[in-house]
Amino acid sequence: MAASLHTKLIELATEKIEVPLFQPLDYVSFLLGHNAGLKDFERQELLEMRTEHERLEFLIAFYRRAIPGAIRNRELKHRVRLNGHLRVIKPSTL
Repeated sequence: MAASLHTKLIELATEKIEVPLFQPLDYVSFLLGHNAGLKDFERQELLEMRTEHERLEFLIAFYRRAIPGAIRNRELKHRVRLNGHLRVIKPSTL
């Protein structure tokens, strides 16, 4: 679950669809946490956790908080691209 949420957040933040090939790792949480967009204090908190399960639960909670904001940012970028202009859809002639 953490890997799929990570992929969704990266896709929303970068507007690129990339399917990472995760290899089975004992510490996948460190790989995910590396480019998840954590703040310094969150990275430190992740590093201080003792178990992989605890780190993955932390990342899942982070993704669940971050993804709605990334969706809002993406929608805002779309509105900015319109530059105040409405797109007119012309009706087709019958």
